[in-house]
Amino acid sequence: MFQRERTYYFILGALLFTFITVELLQPKPLDWTESFSAEDHIPYGGFLIHELLNEVYPNGSISINRSPIFEYSDTAEVSKNWIFMNKSFGLDPFETEILLSRVEQGASVFIAARTYNQFFADSLGIRTHMNNPFLGSGSILDEDTTFVNFANPSLTKDKGYPYYRSTTETYFSDIDSTLGVSLLGINDDENPNFIKIIFGDGRIYLHTNPSLFTNYFVRDRSGADYALTALSYLPERRTIWDEYYKDVRSAGSSIVRYVVAEKYLRWAWIISLT
Repeated sequence: MFQRERTYYFILGALLFTFITVELLQPKPLDWTESFSAEDHIPYGGFLIHELLNEVYPNGSISINRSPIFEYSDTAEVSKNWIFMNKSFGLDPFETEILLSRVEQGASVFIAARTYNQFFADSLGIRTHMNNPFLGSGSILDEDTTFVNFANPSLTKDKGYPYYRSTTETYFSDIDSTLGVSLLGINDDENPNFIKIIFGDGRIYLHTNPSLFTNYFVRDRSGADYALTALSYLPERRTIWDEYYKDVRSAGSSIVRYVVAEKYLRWAWIISLT
C-alpha cells in the first residue's frame, strides 16, 4: 500500500515538474495593453517616443510627472510644455482649470487621446467621433491600410503615412470655430485628427490617434518620422511627460486628487493650506 502511494506521489511530482518546466520555457504572450507609458516596452507602450524625445531635446529638458497637476512642484512655472498620451483624457474640472490657466499664461500642451472628458471638451468646444466601434480599439490585427498626413504643405508626405485603419478611425467631429483653431493633420477621409488651439498666450495641440505614438509604430522609420514631426510643433523648451494621467496608473491615484474633485472637500483643503 505504501509502495503504491509512493508511486502516486512520484508520478504527481513528475507531472508537476513537467508542467512548471513547460510554463517557464514557453514564450510569453505579448502584452497588448494600451499603457502609453514611457516605462513600458510593450507594443502600446511609450518607451521609444520618450527616448527619441530625449534625443531631440537633450540636456535633461524632458522630465516625468507622476503626480496630479495641482501637486506638481513647478506648476506655477508656465514656460514649459506638457505631453499627455492615453486612450482618454480625463482631468476633473479643478484640474482642467489649472491646466488651462497655465496655457493661457504661455504654456504649450500636447494631448493625444481618442476621447476627452466632458468638462475639458466643453471648455474647448471639441468632440471626437469613432467611425466604427469595432475598429476603434487600436487593434493591429486589421490589415486594411490607411494613411494620415499633415495639413502644412511643407510637412505633407506623398500618399501620407501608412497605418492600420483601426488606429486612425477617430477624428474631431466638432470644433469651435470661434476659437483660434488651426488644422494640422487629417486622416484618409480628410477628417481632422490633429488641431492646434490658440488659448491666451499658449497653445493646445490635440491629436485623436494616440496609438500612432506607441512603440509598435514608432519602431518603424515612417512612424517615428510622423510622431516626431507632430511633436515638433511644441517649442524647444523644458517639457513634462505625464505618467500620472494614464489608465494603467489610475489605481495609484492619490487621496488628495479625490479630495479636490469634490467641491466642498476641495474648499476645505484649500483653506487648510492658507
